[in-house]
Amino acid sequence: MKVDRPFTGLGDAGITGLIGEGRFVKSNFIFEVLGSIDELSAVIGTAKASITDLEIKQQLSDIQVTLYKIMTELSYTDQSKLKNPLLNSDQVMTLEDIIKKISSSVSIPDGFILPGDSLQAGYLDIARTNTRKVERRIVELDGLVSIQNKLIMQYINRLSTYFFMLEIQILHDQGINKPTMAK
Repeated sequence: MKVDRPFTGLGDAGITGLIGEGRFVKSNFIFEVLGSIDELSAVIGTAKASITDLEIKQQLSDIQVTLYKIMTELSYTDQSKLKNPLLNSDQVMTLEDIIKKISSSVSIPDGFILPGDSLQAGYLDIARTNTRKVERRIVELDGLVSIQNKLIMQYINRLSTYFFMLEIQILHDQGINKPTMAK
């Protein structure tokens, strides 16, 4: 399908919409949250492109889909109108199960890891740090508007652990059993 005009021009004055009624100035904090999640998804995509393991690629794709569900939930101007949350305990438990599986096969290093022992691990470290930024933004948003689905914060918290553990696994799989440590 060819699109003659892939832009609407509706946001040219710095105002945009969310799911529901009203238009909002683009400096509204919700857009900082949504932008941070979008940025995290882009970083995950970069990590995914660098990884050859098909199971891990699928995990990363599933996480990206879940992040878009979270963005959708947070985009409701009236969260009470969202009858069925898009994020549920199944996604949290799936992430926890993956973390447990990884932790049973690798050892956590004693100390801080300096990113950069491999390109794939470096991308995962960026994903982990971006996840922490998203977590801080979501906690702040919850203080402002009280997010209804508290599983969002739980999922994001687990996600940073997932990226840390996956980084350790990738390094292990690449034969880097003692990653660079800060002294």
